Amino acid sequence: ARIRDLYVPDSVRSGCRRISDLVQTEETLMKRKYTALTAVLAATTVLMAGTWFLSARQSGTDTVETVLAASVSGNVTGISYNTAEEQLRFVLREEQWFWEDDSEFPLSQGYAQTMTSLLQNVTATELVTENCPDFTEYGLEKPKKTITAETDEGETVTLYLGDQNTHTKDYYMRIGDENALYTVDSTFYDSFNHDLYSMAAYEEWPAASAESVTSMQLESADASFLISRREETTSEDDSSVTEIYTYTDADESFDTEDITAASLLNDASSVSFTGLAAFRPDASAVASYGLETPSATLTVTYLTASGAEETCTLQIGTKSESGDYPVRIENSNCVYWMDGDLVDEFLTFSSDLLLVY
Repeated sequence: ARIRDLYVPDSVRSGCRRISDLVQTEETLMKRKYTALTAVLAATTVLMAGTWFLSARQSGTDTVETVLAASVSGNVTGISYNTAEEQLRFVLREEQWFWEDDSEFPLSQGYAQTMTSLLQNVTATELVTENCPDFTEYGLEKPKKTITAETDEGETVTLYLGDQNTHTKDYYMRIGDENALYTVDSTFYDSFNHDLYSMAAYEEWPAASAESVTSMQLESADASFLISRREETTSEDDSSVTEIYTYTDADESFDTEDITAASLLNDASSVSFTGLAAFRPDASAVASYGLETPSATLTVTYLTASGAEETCTLQIGTKSESGDYPVRIENSNCVYWMDGDLVDEFLTFSSDLLLVY
């Protein structure tokens, strides 16, 4: 008999139809799951790409092509910009940058050189539009910052920086009265946001090495003492040398080899500053720092490279609420901040800390 003529019970036929329906249903579900999975993967890819772009822009590691927004052919010889508190202008004279208001201000040259490099060729992160209809939307009606560069060929370029983009952290920029709208990165903005004192080059403490220091003397209302150092041979052939420290105050004097004395002399050669407090302070400012009559003085005697003996004196003022001290090198026109822990080492030192051998 032919296959089509075979008898198939109704129960079997019904079971086969159910199996066929189940197979078709499963295939439909698989297709739906595949379609949904594909959509999720596509959305995830877009999201990851957007996140990477924003992260790269914020971290400075993006490879987005930059735009040359402005350039000058001459050498930049004048720079001016504003911070929230002050208007600053710097000028180049004989290859050195100066603060225009006072050429004796100790300007660290690196800051001005960085600004010069940025202004020679102004590079934007993006040209947003060549014809901006409304600069007020970008904080450029009243710019946060106005930067002006002048060159030795008479060129003048003025940049206006407005609001910061909350996503990329870039700042919107307009050049002069042009209609184009750009963005520049936060590094560009920050390079023109330093206040004057933060750009100061600090004076160097003359006693620059521990080996050169021969003595230190502290004088204050609470305590005054002197620690001096000398070398003594401790063998007949002079092959062994020992450093001896002599401690002297109003009540006692004794020799010691205690390393604590060596550590204090080392600190006396390591005087450094954490910030500039004032440049050319007037009498009232000097008094406000407690330096009209210093609360303490630290005098260090040291040997120069030629072997000559010289001294330098540090005047110490009144401790600030932050814990640092205002200090001034004698005859300097600058008042600096000095780490409070280091100053306290000198002010609280006592002979009780030294062992007598």
